[in-house]
Amino acid sequence: MSLTTAPETTFDLDTLSSGEVPVLNLSSIDAVKQAAAQELASLPFPTTRDEEWRFTNIKPIARSSFKKARSAASDGLTYDTATVPEAADSTLVFVNGLFNESLSRVQGLPEGVIVTNLKDAAIRYSNLVEISFNQANNFEHDYFALLNTAQFEDGSFIYIPKETKLDKTIHLVYLTEGTENSAAFPRNLILADRHSEFTVVEEYIGSDEHAYLTTSFTEILLGEESHMSHVRLQKDGLKAYHVNRIVSKLQRGADLQSYTVSLGAEIFRNDVRAIMDGEGSHATLDGLVLVNGKQLSDTHSIMDHRVANCTSHQLHKTIVDGKATSVFNGKIFVRKDAQKTDAFQENHNLQLSRDGMVYTKPQLEIFADDVKCSHGATVGQMDLEQEFYLKSRGLTDAATKEILTYGFATEVIESLPVESIKEDLKKAVETYTRRGVQNN
Repeated sequence: MSLTTAPETTFDLDTLSSGEVPVLNLSSIDAVKQAAAQELASLPFPTTRDEEWRFTNIKPIARSSFKKARSAASDGLTYDTATVPEAADSTLVFVNGLFNESLSRVQGLPEGVIVTNLKDAAIRYSNLVEISFNQANNFEHDYFALLNTAQFEDGSFIYIPKETKLDKTIHLVYLTEGTENSAAFPRNLILADRHSEFTVVEEYIGSDEHAYLTTSFTEILLGEESHMSHVRLQKDGLKAYHVNRIVSKLQRGADLQSYTVSLGAEIFRNDVRAIMDGEGSHATLDGLVLVNGKQLSDTHSIMDHRVANCTSHQLHKTIVDGKATSVFNGKIFVRKDAQKTDAFQENHNLQLSRDGMVYTKPQLEIFADDVKCSHGATVGQMDLEQEFYLKSRGLTDAATKEILTYGFATEVIESLPVESIKEDLKKAVETYTRRGVQNN
């Protein structure tokens, strides 16, 4: 797909806060944006001297001058909404961070369901947006969370009314193509009223041709006994930089099943947090990362148990080939009033090359005495016995590697709630494996 762009505005990260802050014409949001810009001006850019960025060198981002690209008129552009058939009539498409209505398709939704872009929602549904925007955000003094808040111009807005079960999948597509060093700051706000049930796929796609920056933020508020399945696919170009924030806040009995799959980007930083704010709530924060060449993927997660009788689960799997690097820092945080917490966390890493690097740091921080919490981490290579068995049956090195790699990844892939996404990821594992065989 070839996307052209209109004139661009250049900015420097060091002086960003003194530049123009886009407005959404809703006073409460614009006030938050201005406050974020002011705080951003006083914060230093993260470096490896900061504990949270110890293994992730983002100097290439700091050294670049980015351009906020504007999506052009959509004449001649197409996007096949059948890519995810479960969302053929419920897909929003954004080009370089801005909503593209002609490429989107939303129709036939149940009464009261809202799936639209955030900029329009701030006008048409101002009451909903005003009482919910930035309410779950607990990324205090976070450079990239503030950067997104100050600079975002658009994104997705989803509202699911009470007692609504949405059979369709909602698909949010972010396409980035254009000139060198373009930048986008998409912001997503997802609200679910009590006893609702729905699925959202959030997908980021980009070209390998140019370097670009995406700083994204997804905020999720789940009402009582609501159920949400959330799949986030990061398929950026291999020269891209992507820094993401996801935060969810769960009321009583709410259930979040969240999966992040990372395939692209030269540098990908993903910070995901789930706040159990009501008794009986549950969060699953699973992840799958495939990195090769000189890619770097860094996941930081927090499962924040604030009240009693809540559960959480996390399985984060990483496959590392070439000279790639994977970082995982996962924390289970149990506050003093969160008795009867049941939390589980595992991080497993498959190292396919000698030059790849894996850093893992699972954490427990517990201030309650009646809890059940566990965590663990493993780093290893392919099982030699399994490898010998497959080769003795006549399989090639490439086929053997593909089968064992997919076998490692399948636990996460098979958990995904959207069948077409599962099939797509099976092909992605095959492509990843073949690329690794060619490079070794």
